[in-house]
Amino acid sequence: EDTIDLNELLIARPAASFIMRISGQSMEDAGILDGDYVIVDRSLTPRPGQIVIAALHGDLTIKYLHKYNGRFWLSPANCSYPEIELTKDDPVEIWGVVTGVFRRIPHIT
Repeated sequence: EDTIDLNELLIARPAASFIMRISGQSMEDAGILDGDYVIVDRSLTPRPGQIVIAALHGDLTIKYLHKYNGRFWLSPANCSYPEIELTKDDPVEIWGVVTGVFRRIPHIT
């Protein structure tokens, strides 16, 4: 029986990737829940429709990157949260593109 190397399976570019724990419910309708871990690839160029990690106002956030009428937005996958328009007045740095998600199942006794 072959063994599975999780690094090889989940992380295409280890030197350019990191794992981040998610806090919050803004992406729950995309299946990314509070406490989940996401794999982020910094070497990928973010494109509209992808899930990204962005630095905004000193915090990191996970959102879809969208483009409407020539303007970029960070959009949650939960309608209880607002979309964020990216403007010149609010500098945003895209840290990377989310390429995977995993969660630990709590131990049940």
